[in-house]
Amino acid sequence: MKRHFLIFIFFAFSIFCRSQNDMSEIIQMHKDNMRDLSSSRGIIPEWDIPSDFNENHLSFALKYFYTHKKIGILIYTHEKDTLIVNLIDKNGVKKHVKTPIIKAEFEKLVSSTNSYIKQLKYSKTNKNDLRGTDTSSESNLNNYQKLNRIILPKDFIINEFEHIIIVPTLNIGTLPFAALKLNSSNYLIDKMSYSISPSIFEIYSTLKTITRHRFNADYFNFKKPLLIYKTNFNKSKFSNLKHTKSEVLEVASTLSNSRIISNENATKKYIKSHASDIDLIYFATHGSSDNKNPLDKSFLVLSDENNYDDFLTAREIQSNFFYNYDSYQDKKMAVLSACNTGLGKSHSGGTIGLARAFQIAGFNHVLMSLWSVSDYETAKFMTIFFNELTKSNNSNLDPHNSLQKAINRFRKEVSNSPKHWASFSMFGVPNPDSGSYSNTNSELNFLFQ
Repeated sequence: MKRHFLIFIFFAFSIFCRSQNDMSEIIQMHKDNMRDLSSSRGIIPEWDIPSDFNENHLSFALKYFYTHKKIGILIYTHEKDTLIVNLIDKNGVKKHVKTPIIKAEFEKLVSSTNSYIKQLKYSKTNKNDLRGTDTSSESNLNNYQKLNRIILPKDFIINEFEHIIIVPTLNIGTLPFAALKLNSSNYLIDKMSYSISPSIFEIYSTLKTITRHRFNADYFNFKKPLLIYKTNFNKSKFSNLKHTKSEVLEVASTLSNSRIISNENATKKYIKSHASDIDLIYFATHGSSDNKNPLDKSFLVLSDENNYDDFLTAREIQSNFFYNYDSYQDKKMAVLSACNTGLGKSHSGGTIGLARAFQIAGFNHVLMSLWSVSDYETAKFMTIFFNELTKSNNSNLDPHNSLQKAINRFRKEVSNSPKHWASFSMFGVPNPDSGSYSNTNSELNFLFQ
C-alpha cells in the first residue's frame, strides 16, 4: 500500500514538473515572438518584457485584480507542427492539451471556419452595401466542427468562467470565438464575454499600468470622444455608405462632448492635429486588410484636402500618428466600424494589421470586425453596443461585458445569424475589480520593483 502511494506521488509530481517545464517553454516562445514582432512593427513601452516573467505573474493577475470575477486565460502556441492549448485560472495551469497539426492545415481550418460562419451574409442584404470588399469562400461545416474541438477541447470546462482572455497565435485572433460552440445548444457568447490579448505580457503590463495610474470609476464615461464618418467615396472602388451618418449621430447621442467630422473634413491632417486630445476615436467608413503587406496596404478610408479618398494605413497609425506616451492612459478605446479591421498577416505572435496598430498607438481597447458586414447591420450593432456601454455603470468586465450584452441583444432584436453578429471582436483585457488593488499593497509593489 505504501509502495503504491509513493508511486502515485512520484507520478503526480512528474506531471506537475512536466507542466511547469512546458509552460516555461511556452513563455519563452512568446517572448521570442514578441521580440520578432517588435522588430517588424514596433512595440509600446508598456509591453516591455520582464526577464523573470513566469506563469505566476498571470495567476497573480487573476487572483488580485479580478478578485470577485471568474476569469480564465486560454493561451495558444504553435510549435513543431503541434498546437498547444493552456488554460490558466487563479491557481495556475488548469489544463494543458497538445494537438498535432501542421501550420498550413491549421490556418486553413481557421479560414474555412470564418467562411462557414459568414456564408449567408447576403441573404437579407444588398451585396454592394458592405463596408469593405467581399472575399468570401465556400463553407465547410466539417472544418468548423473540427476546429471547434481543437480550439475548445472537450475536457476544458470553460463555462465556469465569466470571461475568457484569448492569447492567440497564427491567425487564431481572426476567429469569431463568440460563434464557437461550448456544447450542442450554447455558443460561447451565451455564457461569457471574451477578449483578445495580443500577448501574455499585455496582462502583466495592465497590472503595471493600474498600480501607477488608477482607473477611475467613470472610466468609460468618455470626456474627449472624436467620431469620424464617411458617406461618399470619390475616385475609388468603394461604394457609398448611407447608414454611417445616422450610426455616428446615434452613438454621439449616448456620449458627452462629442466632436464629429465627416466626408471632406475627415482628413488625416485634422485627426493627427487632435490626436493628443482623444480618449475615444470612432471610425465609420470603409476598411481594407492585406495579408502580404499589412502595414502599408491595410487602411481606413478618409478624405484628402481635395475631397478625394485618402488612406490611413496601419503603419501610419502605429508609428507616430496617435502615439504620445504622456497621454497613453487617456486613449481608452478605438472603434473600427469598418470591414475586415481585425485581419492582416498571420504571425506566430498573432495578427499584424489595423487592430494591432491601434493598440501599439496606445489604445487600451480596440473594437474590430473580422469580415464584411452590411452597412445597415453594422450601424444597428454599434448603436446597441454604445447603448449598453453607457448604461453599464462601468462593469468590472467592461467593455467586454457590454459587448456580450450587445451581441445577445442584437440576436434578439435584429438578427440571430452569426454572419451578422459574430464579426465583432475586442482587443484588450478587462478592467479590474473595483477596490481589488492598492498602491500600498506590498505584494504588488514587490512584483513591480
